[in-house]
Amino acid sequence: MVSPASVPAYLICDRSFISDFGIGLVHPGTKSLRRFIAANYLLEGRTIAELAKKIGADGNALTETIARYNRYAETGIDEEFGRGTSPLNRFNGDSGNKPNPCLRHIGPGPYYAVAVWPADLASSAGLRTDASSRVVRSDGTPLDGLYAVGTDAASIFKGTYPGPGTMIGPAMVFGWRAAMDAAGNLDT
Repeated sequence: MVSPASVPAYLICDRSFISDFGIGLVHPGTKSLRRFIAANYLLEGRTIAELAKKIGADGNALTETIARYNRYAETGIDEEFGRGTSPLNRFNGDSGNKPNPCLRHIGPGPYYAVAVWPADLASSAGLRTDASSRVVRSDGTPLDGLYAVGTDAASIFKGTYPGPGTMIGPAMVFGWRAAMDAAGNLDT
């Protein structure tokens, strides 16, 4: 269960990160951030303490969190979350960022934050299904008439999410299989 105090969460970075990669709706290389700041989409603080106040966080705690993160970026080892430990993480990271492509040092201000809200998309977990898209009990027997596909079904990628659109193909294939099974026309 997500604590109400952690919703929304915030993605925090420095200006150079936005220049290189963008953040949310702000594209890489965007020269002026004024319209995003004016719309309160992008929150800005000259210091970490100032940014913390804008996102409703404790300034000392956020300063300590960023300092700890920066130590991980320096060593390349994320001791809390293991960022960059899987080949997929490293592939999707910045190969020019050393020693870990998934940990980039947060440099001098100004600092920026974007709210991250929970959503029902991009899940890599879901209901367990069989090859006919039937939802199955813990003993593997199907629940009659109950099907799941797409992000409602457990990912065929076994708990990873390679990227946007990943579930479109499997959702179409298993949606077809579910329809054919429900109609009694699926040859297994």
